[in-house]
Amino acid sequence: MKPYQLFDIQRTPDETLQKHHLCGLMEFALKYQKVRNLSALLETLFPWMHRLEIQNPQPGVFLGKIVLQYLLDGIEAEDVELFTEQANRYLTDTLKGEAMTLAQRFEERGLRKGIQQGIQQGLQQGLQQGEIALLTQQLQYRFGPLPDRYINFIAQADSLTLLAWGKKILEAKTLEEVFNE
Repeated sequence: MKPYQLFDIQRTPDETLQKHHLCGLMEFALKYQKVRNLSALLETLFPWMHRLEIQNPQPGVFLGKIVLQYLLDGIEAEDVELFTEQANRYLTDTLKGEAMTLAQRFEERGLRKGIQQGIQQGLQQGLQQGEIALLTQQLQYRFGPLPDRYINFIAQADSLTLLAWGKKILEAKTLEEVFNE
């Protein structure tokens, strides 16, 4: 049994990878996974995918779909437009359709993520408003009407500070003791 042979794609010139045809396409995508210049990557990769699809239709399309998915998993939301523009420019209808479907899924995933972040932020704000209301009511019950400066302190405090003040209410003899360090 032969030992495994390791292949360092980072040190392999792009021209050598292109000679590997189908395997080289995936190697190239792996090599430039974290690339900063997406435009240059796509201008090399998409024509290559196009040639492979023409030369070897079935394996070319199959591997092309895998590479498209891999590329979209690694790019930022603002790069999706460039991705679809380059796909329209270079790819055949089969891979172009796949690229558009994947780009649409990517955008939907981004929208869902944004909605989830918005919900989380709204919940956090709601919790903090509830903490503020509870602390204000407790202070008014214990010490009477609150001066404006304490209402402002409470409104600008974070959750941990509100919690600390809430604990101090239990033992404080005056309103000032609640807010003093």
